[in-house]
Amino acid sequence: MKWKELLNPIKDGMPGIRTSLDTLDYPQDDRSLFKKDFDTICNSSCIRRLQDKAQVFPLEKGDYARTRLTHSIETMSIAESLGLKAISIIQRMEGDSIQSDTLALISDIPTILKSAALLHDVGNPPFGHIGEDVISKWYEDNLHKLVLRYDKTSNSNRLFFTEASLTKQCMAETLTKEQVEDLLRFDGNAQVLRVATHLQNSIKNKGMNLTYPLLATLIKYPDNYLKQKSLSIQRKKRGYFLTEKEEYDKLQRSLCLGGNSHPLTFLLEASDDISYLVSDIEDAYKKRLISLQDIKNAINRVATGSVKEEIAPLCQKIETIEKYARRAKTGDKDAALIQQIRVNLKGFLLSKAGEAFECNYNSIMAGTYTEELLSNLGTNNLCKSLKELLTDKVYYCPEIVKTKIEATIILEKLLEAFVMAVFNVCEEGKHDDRDTLIYNLMSKNYCAVCNHAINGFKERNNKTLNLTKDEKDKRYRAAFAYNKLVLARDQLSGMTDTFATMTYQTIEALSI
Repeated sequence: MKWKELLNPIKDGMPGIRTSLDTLDYPQDDRSLFKKDFDTICNSSCIRRLQDKAQVFPLEKGDYARTRLTHSIETMSIAESLGLKAISIIQRMEGDSIQSDTLALISDIPTILKSAALLHDVGNPPFGHIGEDVISKWYEDNLHKLVLRYDKTSNSNRLFFTEASLTKQCMAETLTKEQVEDLLRFDGNAQVLRVATHLQNSIKNKGMNLTYPLLATLIKYPDNYLKQKSLSIQRKKRGYFLTEKEEYDKLQRSLCLGGNSHPLTFLLEASDDISYLVSDIEDAYKKRLISLQDIKNAINRVATGSVKEEIAPLCQKIETIEKYARRAKTGDKDAALIQQIRVNLKGFLLSKAGEAFECNYNSIMAGTYTEELLSNLGTNNLCKSLKELLTDKVYYCPEIVKTKIEATIILEKLLEAFVMAVFNVCEEGKHDDRDTLIYNLMSKNYCAVCNHAINGFKERNNKTLNLTKDEKDKRYRAAFAYNKLVLARDQLSGMTDTFATMTYQTIEALSI
């Protein structure tokens, strides 16, 4: 892969004839396209919603713990630092072969990484990562129970739940194999690409209309990456959904990626890992779920053998920080102590990620590197030990388990309500039936994206010459059902924690 192609600042509508809407530029506006991307993201509603999406502690009643927004801002800070490191590494590794126009593009790497870091969590559903599992599990449990059949009362096709065994009319049989797999493997990373290219809609239905290098940086699991991973990873992870297959292929062709990860993706992933690890440690300490001794034990546990020398500087730093904190006579000693530990842990991991990017530069550029930048022995053991501490004492503590149970009930109820509503809505005139009322609560923009996809497929399907009418009808039924089910998923994943809770309460009231 070549940087001149990887950082080519193109987006939809370029090159070629563009309408007046594509050329709303002003002489005094000398921002690069990558800087415009960043400004677009900063002003988007999907970013604002992150302030009310949990990072670790769902339905948190206090105001200290981090949200998805604060996590994204912290990730953005780390990503920019790694981007600056990457510039010097690339210049060193490429040497005199870099041309001046490529150098100019490379200087925008920190901006691209800042943008990607700010956007990287907008595909996550409410209540943290548990939402991904709930969505996938609900479709797994219910696709074979959902049947679309004619209802004489309403004089239309309506969706019903049935406990009967698998029939040809059920959703699992109506959909194609690829569509079923898509619904059973919801992934917040893949949803980011959907938000950026479809759901966060612009006037011309191009989503946020971001540059291709930025969009490619956001794709964590491209085709070649998954092919080289274990079967369990392949079955669980998705780099993009079927709804974004066209956009994915366009990115791959335009940037000459060859099915591989964009090199900047590794830096984004490392920034995310560093950010959530050090912030979770700090939040857990602040909430008295872990102690200083727990943190020291987790670090000292791996500071042995061949990696002792690598980890030793961090251990010494923490001892020094603790010594100065004990001597302090004023202020919040605990707050200062954990803050300094977080700063030094972040700095240590950041430097190791930069070293790994340089050491593995050639294989990254060749598309053969499929590990994480923090996966070398010492750093990996340190991260693993800290994650084990968090898993043991934080992620499954009674407080979080309780809120996870509440979140699961809310999400399952909402997804069921949205699925029934998108199929059973009465779109002619005003009606007060339950499904139509719920449908009217849903995002008008998301509904328009769904209808646009269905109508577009119908038009293309009707023009297909080598299919019989029955084959065309079967294809259309599958596309219709799939896009409706995706709409329900889009609605749920786009909600904030508070809005999801309020909507759940409203729907429960409708059920009384």
